Amino acid sequence: MKILLIGDIHGNIEALDAVLTKEVDKIGNVIVLGDIVGYMANPKEAIDSVKDFDCILGNHDYAMCNTEMIWWFNSVARQALTWTKKQLREEDFTFLKGLPFQRIYKNENFTVVHGCLGDDPFEYLLDIYQAEKNFKLMSTDLLFVGHTHVPIIWQEDSLENIKEFTTIDYDKEILLDEHLKYIFNIGSVGQPRDGDSRSCYVIYDTEKYSICYRRQEYDINKTVRKIAENNLPRFLYERLTLGV
Repeated sequence: MKILLIGDIHGNIEALDAVLTKEVDKIGNVIVLGDIVGYMANPKEAIDSVKDFDCILGNHDYAMCNTEMIWWFNSVARQALTWTKKQLREEDFTFLKGLPFQRIYKNENFTVVHGCLGDDPFEYLLDIYQAEKNFKLMSTDLLFVGHTHVPIIWQEDSLENIKEFTTIDYDKEILLDEHLKYIFNIGSVGQPRDGDSRSCYVIYDTEKYSICYRRQEYDINKTVRKIAENNLPRFLYERLTLGV
C-alpha cells in the first residue's frame, strides 16, 4: 500500500491541488499532518479538499478553535490567522475541533504528529537532540512530522546512535532498514522554507518498506495575487516565491 503524506498546506489551494492532481489517483491513501489553514487565502477550499482524508491538528488549526492562542504567534501569522478565522464556516470549526493531535498506525508501523511527540505536539523538532527525545517516545519504528516546513531525516540504530540527513534526493526511492528507527520531516506543501519554492511531500510504500520525497511546481503567481488582493501581509508572498 502506498500512502501520500502531506502537511503545512496553510490555505494554499494552488499548491494542494497540484499535489493531489499528480498523486491522489495513483495512491488514494492520504494523511494530512496539520496546518491546513493559516497564511494563504483559501482556507475553506483547503479544508474541503482534505476533510475526507486522515488529518491531524496543526498549531494554526488549533488557533482557529482557541482564540487566545492567536496571540502566541508573531505579528504576520497573527494577522493572517485573524483574517482566516473570519473566512471559515461553522462546519470548518467543527471539523478542526474534531482533529486529534496525533495518529498511530500500528499495522503500518508509523505515527504522525504535527511537531513532536510528548507533552507539546507543537514543539519544533529542529535538531538531533530533539530527535533523540522523540525516538525514546516512539511506539512505532517510523515517525512523520511537519511544522518546520523543512524536509529532513533522522535515523537511530539499536545502540541509539543517531544520524541526521539534511540533503534529500527527490524522486528517489529510499529503502528502509527494519533494524533502524526513522523520523521524517515531510516538508511543506503550502509554504516551503528550505530555499525551494516547490511543494514538498512524501510517499510511504508499506509493502516495499520505502519512502520517496517529491517536489511539485504550482502556480505561485496566482497564490501571490490572492494574498495581495486580500490585504494579507506582503511578507507572506515574498517568502513564498523564495521558498524561505
